[in-house]
This record gives sequence, C-alpha cells and structure tokens, in this order.
Amino acid sequence: MEMGNESLTACRGGFIHGKAMSYNFYDTCKPASSNIWSFDSIVGTPLSSKTAYFDESTEGSILHNDIFDPFCDNTGDSSMMRTYCDGAPYVATSQDEDVSRAILPTWVDIPPQSLFFVIKSSSVDHIMKSFDNGIWSSTHYGNKRLSTAFSNLKDSKHGKIFLLFSVNGSGKFCGVAEMTSNLHKNVDTTNIWENSSKYGFAFQVNWIIVRNISNKFLKRFLIPNNEFKPITNSRDTQSIPFNIGTEIVKIFLNRSNRYDEISCFLDE
Repeated sequence: MEMGNESLTACRGGFIHGKAMSYNFYDTCKPASSNIWSFDSIVGTPLSSKTAYFDESTEGSILHNDIFDPFCDNTGDSSMMRTYCDGAPYVATSQDEDVSRAILPTWVDIPPQSLFFVIKSSSVDHIMKSFDNGIWSSTHYGNKRLSTAFSNLKDSKHGKIFLLFSVNGSGKFCGVAEMTSNLHKNVDTTNIWENSSKYGFAFQVNWIIVRNISNKFLKRFLIPNNEFKPITNSRDTQSIPFNIGTEIVKIFLNRSNRYDEISCFLDE
C-alpha cells in the first residue's frame, strides 16, 4: 500500500508508516543467566535479584521465538509475549539529582488477547495523582468504553488492558499503566480530581512504565479505526491495534541513544 513516497506496512489491524515490523524477543530466562529483578513499581528501585531458571511452561510459545511474526495469532493458553528491555531495570539513584526517576521494568508480560487504549489527560497533575493513588477516571463516555472492554477480557481470562498515557499539548507520551479493576462506584475522588463530577467513577491502575517519549518517535504508527491518523492524534480512550501497542511498549523500554534521554513526570 503506497502513500506518497513512503509505504504503509500492514500489522494485524494497524499500519506503520515507512517501516516493516519485526519483533526480536530474546529469552534471557536460561539456567545461570543474568539476574531478574524484583521491582518496586512505586519508587523505581530494585528490591532484590535472583537467578532466573528455564520455565518449561513457556516452551513453544512466542517467548522462545527469536523473531515474532506480527501476523500470527498465538492465542493458545500458554502463549505470552514478553517484551524485554536491554538489561536490568533502569534504576534512579536519589544521590544524583541529574538521574531521572523513570520506571523501566526488565520486561512487560502481554497476554495475546490484550487491549491497548490511549489515555489523554488534561494536566500532568492528574497523571501524578493517578500514580500516587493507583486510580484513574476518564470521561463518562471513556469510562463506559473501558469498562466494557475490561468486562469482556475478564470473561475471556486471556488478556490485560494497557493504557498509554499522554498529556494534552505536551508533545509526548508519559507512561503505561494496566487497568486492574472495573469501575468502582464507591471511590471518593473529591480530594483527588479538581472536578470529580466531570470524570465519574474511578478504576484501579498499576503503573508499569513511567517515562517520556516524544511524539516524533511515535507518529509513524497509523491507526485504522481513526482514519489512519497517527497515534499522536488520538483522542481519549482511542483503541490501538495489538501489534502497534506492543511495539510502543518496546520503544518505552528501549534505553539506547536512539530515543530521548530518559526523563519522566516524576522529575518535575
């Protein structure tokens, strides 16, 4: 499929502008291999390390494939996509004020039927309060969409819901959280949100990744159900194709010089 001088590469419901997609998931869980870290997702520091051993339950799944075919389904019960960063988790050191407090785990487990949604926030303060309190609330329409998706996935037991956060007008995405509960009617958000009546009920979230990624690194991802606009043009609770979502998670976890210097909203 052509668009001007650049190509659109199909990727299981989505398109990447000008670049073919391939996945390299190297399994580091071998006997006597490198350390796997127990990670404190709140303060971003390792709690302990231990030797990881080979897990026979994953053999035959895409966890053990050197290259993941983005067109395959891999929907068996044992299939699990494990997206790795390059080494141990990024660790902030409180002694050095120049080091970011970003949270980058060693990997993110993404079951094959997982769903991805863009979350647009009106302010970074709301993002901070979400991180501190472990909850989020969208608009009434957005909450309804997320609640329906959560209920459907809970019934199937084969997926998770990942939320890709961005603050309006910031020119970047700022992290990834998992939606871990449905809407709670009894959660009092009057002391959290500036206008709690606008946002309605809240649901629990677990912040997995906290890091800034500029839109310039993500605008090549085109979303079919949003008129093939870049993901950077998405509105709140815009659904994202599975393979685009996993590719974006990989970008968040990449600590090479290819992307922005590591920073996050916790540094502000």
